[in-house]
Amino acid sequence: MKTITKHLFILFISFLFSIMYFTPSFTENAHAAGDVLKLTSNLLSSFSDDDDLYWNKWSNSESFVDSNGKVINEGFGFEPYYRDTSRMYAEFNIQDYNYTTLETTISLENKWRTGDRGKTEFVIYADNQKIFSKTFTNKTPSQQLKLPIPKGTAKLTFYVLMEKGSQGNHGAIFGYPRLTNALPPSPSVDKLSLVRDIGAAATSYDLDVYFRDWGYRGPFALTDGSLVPTAVAFEPYYNDTTRMYASFKVEDYTDDYSTLETQISLENGWRTGDLGKTEAIIYADNVKLYSKTFTNTTPAQNVKLSLPKGTKYITFFAVQEHGNQGNHGLIFVDPVLTKERSFLPVDRSLALAEIGTSETSYDLDVYYGKWYRLAFQMAEGNLVARGYGLSPYYNSTSETYATFYVGDYQYPTLETKISLDNKWRTGDRGKSVVYIYADDKLIYNKTFDNKTPTQNVIAAIPSKTEYIQFRVRHLRGKSGLTHSVIFENPLLTNRPNPPSVNEITDKTTVVTGKARPNTLVKIKVNGKTIASTKANSNGTFSVKIPMQKQGTEVFITATNIEENKESIPTKIVVKKAVTITAPKVNPVSDRDTKVTGQTKAGAKVIVKAGSVTLGEATAGKDGKFSVTIKAQKAGIVLFVIAIDKATNTSATTKVTVQDKTPPSAPQVNRVTDWDTKVTGKTEANAKVVVKVGKNKLGEAKAGKDGRFSVKIKAQKAGTILEVVSIDASGNVSKATKMKVQKR
Repeated sequence: MKTITKHLFILFISFLFSIMYFTPSFTENAHAAGDVLKLTSNLLSSFSDDDDLYWNKWSNSESFVDSNGKVINEGFGFEPYYRDTSRMYAEFNIQDYNYTTLETTISLENKWRTGDRGKTEFVIYADNQKIFSKTFTNKTPSQQLKLPIPKGTAKLTFYVLMEKGSQGNHGAIFGYPRLTNALPPSPSVDKLSLVRDIGAAATSYDLDVYFRDWGYRGPFALTDGSLVPTAVAFEPYYNDTTRMYASFKVEDYTDDYSTLETQISLENGWRTGDLGKTEAIIYADNVKLYSKTFTNTTPAQNVKLSLPKGTKYITFFAVQEHGNQGNHGLIFVDPVLTKERSFLPVDRSLALAEIGTSETSYDLDVYYGKWYRLAFQMAEGNLVARGYGLSPYYNSTSETYATFYVGDYQYPTLETKISLDNKWRTGDRGKSVVYIYADDKLIYNKTFDNKTPTQNVIAAIPSKTEYIQFRVRHLRGKSGLTHSVIFENPLLTNRPNPPSVNEITDKTTVVTGKARPNTLVKIKVNGKTIASTKANSNGTFSVKIPMQKQGTEVFITATNIEENKESIPTKIVVKKAVTITAPKVNPVSDRDTKVTGQTKAGAKVIVKAGSVTLGEATAGKDGKFSVTIKAQKAGIVLFVIAIDKATNTSATTKVTVQDKTPPSAPQVNRVTDWDTKVTGKTEANAKVVVKVGKNKLGEAKAGKDGRFSVKIKAQKAGTILEVVSIDASGNVSKATKMKVQKR
């Protein structure tokens, strides 16, 4: 009878409001009378259950009465029809109306405020923006609300959440709900709810994951006692469940929405006794955005996370280590996508889990995600949601392995974290030797024992690798027990390997080395980038830096620019510069095309004339060098320096180019048996000598114009004279022979 009466009442009220709504004169008058739009059933677009929702009075025709004893003649109220109902709502479509303010009176029904009736949460949403929330108990007075509505709001949703007491529950009243223009609108909010708008694409198990409330066990209650109407919440249905997840497909939205926002809390009702611990983890595809261990005393955490551009799936994990008295419930409150932050770079990593194993030592030696009924737990105590575990199933097993075929992908880097499971790091369990192979090449190995912390592994994968293999050799302790080894979320990535860098001294002004081609090389000191450059297509780089003091730690990284994946830094400690003595240089003449000498083994030798570099070469292991140059004019000063591999520069050796080029044979004028002078032309300022056989007849110095005149005694006709020029360096020309003529 209650339900029939109520249905008739709702139909009657709807009919009246439909008449009012479609009568223009009435609408105009109503707006003119105060610009008010009452929220009535004709605007109702959705609600939880009509047996819980009442209009203007309760089902027994009793009026709504607020906590002050005042009758409320208009409005709607919630009171659960079924005993286990804890979440009720009414949604109103207001997109066709341009109002800025919501006004209403909220109160508990005065008749039901005695005894243990628990608590009731009033929550109001404007689309996906919470604009009001308050917890009411028996003593909470009614409250007048005047709330600005975000610009562009399409729907207002009123939630009532009840945590019942031993003597029942409250009634919740929204009195005189109306839209007005009393306040300016609040700024528009662009939020997309993962639960209300998108919905989960996959879950670990339906009965482990909750989105509205805990079913018959009541509403979601945060650690501060507040109740929430929408969440992604986890609580295991089976006692041995330790790993739960819910995944949301967001690839149609993450070109626009850059940020994930939520609040994470343990369920307040399950925080007493030994309930172990719970790890809250959030992944965007293969990128772990968040991880935190929650225990009974951990407060709720507000989380705002940037998403990688183009994220396809967001996955929430709850990983639990149960206590002796049970486990927690974990709540991700109403996760939404917003545009608050900048995008993270695109991530193109590939999880080995997406590939799957191609071969294992034995199926029961290799685990994914958890150890059957127990969670993976790293050495530091945190729990992980993704990864492979290797542990021998049989006591006689000494080696376990998992092999993955990666030949179709050709990524340059493997990344993972490796740890012994923390639960089994006590007692004498021997050691575990961990190997990673790329085909037959060992790219990582380390021996783990009880004290070994988690290892962050970034290993280079040789090109054309077909198989990656994780292998563990289990060296048992005296107890005969072994460890179990975890490879957390192993990924194939585009992260560069650390660059190789040449020595840096306190005199170094140029850092050189090699990195992955076309990566961004950064030089950092005390966390600050002091220089950067791009490695060339061969991978070599050279970048100027300020001189650093001896002992300074310099960190050099290489970054894949597209995905912004930075290598592990290469650390170089600045050394004191080693003094290089000036190179020893052999004499250089104007005929020479090589400069030779001796310096520090392996040093680079540079030859300059003024500021012009004539040539350079590297000294051999014996320190000898030979630098090819163009022949230089006599008198030119050459500057020769040596620079070692640490860029230490020697003092300069100066070498003057020597004159080793003789003058041309002199031009000699006709000489007769009457002449007492030999004249002609030769190199300027050269000495000219006239001989007959071995007998020197005379000599003279040529002028600046090269002309000369040498006094001699008159010679008989037919005598052969030999005339030579000698320059300032003593170079002697070829002789010009002249026969004395008869006059």
